[in-house]
Amino acid sequence: MYKHKWGIEPILRVYEVAPSTYYSAISRQPSKSKLDDEKLKGEIMRVFKANYCVYGSRKIFKTAKA
Repeated sequence: MYKHKWGIEPILRVYEVAPSTYYSAISRQPSKSKLDDEKLKGEIMRVFKANYCVYGSRKIFKTAKA
């Protein structure tokens, strides 16, 4: 949000995060969990839209597993 205005270092100081931690996190490959979540996103949206966009997470989970 403010990265373009002030850079990342002042923001990291506020959150007390080392710059090396930030740069390491943005350069690492996505985890298996993150990749699995991306695969599921389409199925979740399909179930959500098929049910008039009113299903919550519990009903989506039950419907997608069925």
